[in-house]
Amino acid sequence: MCAYFRIDDDYAEIVNDGNFIWTFSNTDNAPVDQNGYIIGLLKSQSHEITPGYYPTSSGNQGVYGNSTPAKAGWHHIAYTQNGNTGTIFVDGIQLASGSITNLPALTLPIAGRKGTLYNWLGRSCYPSDAFLRKTLLYDFQLLSDPMAGDDLNFGFEVPAKIEWLNNAYAENPDVILPELTTEQESFTISGLDAVSSNLTLPAVGTIDPTVKITWVSSNTNLIDNNGVVTRPDYYDYNVTLTAKFSKNGQKVSKEFTAKVLAKEGTAYTNDLLIKHDFESVSDTTVYDAAEKRLAAKLMNGAKVVTMGTTNKYKVVDLGDSIGYIDLGAEVGKIMYHQNDYTIGAYYRIDENYEGLSSNGNFIWTFANTVDPGNDPRGYIIGILKDQSMSISPRNWDGATGNQAVGYANPALKGGWHHFGYTQSGTSGTVYIDGLVMAQAEITNTPATTLARPELLGSAYNWIGRSCYPGDVYLRNTLISDFRVYSKALTDLEIQNTVLNVGATIDLLNAAYAEGISAVRDLRAAGFNVIGMNGAIKVTGLSANDKLSVFDLSGRRINSTNRSEINVASGVYIVRINDLATKVIVE
Repeated sequence: MCAYFRIDDDYAEIVNDGNFIWTFSNTDNAPVDQNGYIIGLLKSQSHEITPGYYPTSSGNQGVYGNSTPAKAGWHHIAYTQNGNTGTIFVDGIQLASGSITNLPALTLPIAGRKGTLYNWLGRSCYPSDAFLRKTLLYDFQLLSDPMAGDDLNFGFEVPAKIEWLNNAYAENPDVILPELTTEQESFTISGLDAVSSNLTLPAVGTIDPTVKITWVSSNTNLIDNNGVVTRPDYYDYNVTLTAKFSKNGQKVSKEFTAKVLAKEGTAYTNDLLIKHDFESVSDTTVYDAAEKRLAAKLMNGAKVVTMGTTNKYKVVDLGDSIGYIDLGAEVGKIMYHQNDYTIGAYYRIDENYEGLSSNGNFIWTFANTVDPGNDPRGYIIGILKDQSMSISPRNWDGATGNQAVGYANPALKGGWHHFGYTQSGTSGTVYIDGLVMAQAEITNTPATTLARPELLGSAYNWIGRSCYPGDVYLRNTLISDFRVYSKALTDLEIQNTVLNVGATIDLLNAAYAEGISAVRDLRAAGFNVIGMNGAIKVTGLSANDKLSVFDLSGRRINSTNRSEINVASGVYIVRINDLATKVIVE
């Protein structure tokens, strides 16, 4: 038996277990059903035959070339059996020879069968083995006569055919059937510029119906591989549909762009997309005051409190541990469509907060991943540690495409301030307290950099939490009036007509000076929380009080005993109604 082969020069896995060029086997799971096979191992240019499986104790015999095949050129391998002698030839030259007394007629037959059932080129009969990949095969032959070296070199003309094959490969390594190229070039599909209902995706060629067509959608949430359409909210989306044409084992493809229209009545009618003033609260849910009234969640003890008596403001207290605001997935869908845009929020960092220099302290995060270091899929982040804004298609490293602009100084503590960012064309601007503090050329936008074709929007949209798992949360900080606009606000709009930042900061500081009306101390509310050995003890609870306990990863601890919760040693957040405290358990 013999065949010509060409292995790509970048196929490093040719040395792995498997990589059989031929298999004639009674089983497709040789370690379990040990009843015999013949195999040709291209990885070592060897040949084996056994009534059982590979250990010699089972009767396995082989002729072993013990050499890795050459790559990036055509070659020929042959095995001949003459009497009890087996010989391996490579490119017409004898590589190895040995005694083989296992003959197919004596070794392989199984009662009740007429032949081997698993006869393959390129596949092993060991299920965990590698298939032979990145390899071309030509002219496999099985003959009933043993060939000698002269037969291969002169009768078969192996050296000459190798030269012909190499020349043909140099001329065109991928000749495609004309029926496929004709179908590919002429195939069209109409109605993709404004998709509002299900598509009919042809399964066969329009010129040659023997050409099969399969479809792959870049986003099956919008158009699945069968053409079923689900229209999105807010914005139109582009979806890439790939038609894959196949015939006689050959394949070509062609891409089409389909625009899936947003549902009627869901588009925004003005530039203000998100406005969280925290005036509308239901338990741990807050609703934005902009057009769509999108819901966000207060997480891990973050709570809405009221500042002031003359001018009252509802603000979020992030707490002193792992509190944050989950803005929700709908916000991610909105961010995916922004080019020119504005993001901003007011904040007050307690003057006693000592962790501001630590990695993290993100005021906002819009991310496709919760671990960019290991799953680099892009984010937008605003950082108070150095008052900067970053947008990346992958990770923080500039080599991955990250772009950033910032003031390079930590945010001020002990008073209300505003951090904002605008994108206008390719200009990114950081505003602090309404004033331009840093500008840079930023070509990354959410629509071009954050958006991924297989998703509808960023899934991790937070205030006060980083998308890097080792980073600290933004703590001991109050948040007010978080906004997103679908345009770049001007200096005048930021300073006066729209945000009126300077005057708003004065009002927030005055309200803070008048005091926060919500009870911030659990003890003042009549509760007592104590960390014991292996437990958290809580006193002062009534039947109507809501109790929750979280570890520092945000995982909720469930317990049927409300007065004594058994936990492992560590730090926990205990929340009673809208109050929270941290407790250490030894």
